[in-house]
Amino acid sequence: MPWILVAALLLTLPLVTPKIRGADEIEYFAYLRSAVFDRDLDFENEYTHFYAQNPAGLAGFKATFLDLREPTGRPINFAPLGTALLWAPAYLLAHSGVVIARALGASVDADGFSCPYVMAACYA
Repeated sequence: MPWILVAALLLTLPLVTPKIRGADEIEYFAYLRSAVFDRDLDFENEYTHFYAQNPAGLAGFKATFLDLREPTGRPINFAPLGTALLWAPAYLLAHSGVVIARALGASVDADGFSCPYVMAACYA
């Protein structure tokens, strides 16, 4: 029976879109990136990063998550933490790979937003 699950996983991997582009994914990813790189849970820079990539498509996202604030003044995040925790091992492994690749001369950004980080979260 486990081979059926492995086969299903391998057959569906090409269907995964390695992009963070919807409100839910951005909220989940913001927990992870902010905790690992900023060592806080202020999602301002994560939300701004994704909004800047697609302002027209994320106008509603901006109105909800960048324009509205918690009483603390920080941006709102309605998402539960669970998805970020499930993505964390793959994300941290990607970060280790990026650090090693950079030490060997690669030019990939070690900012938590570059392709290896996003792909790790999406495939996880």
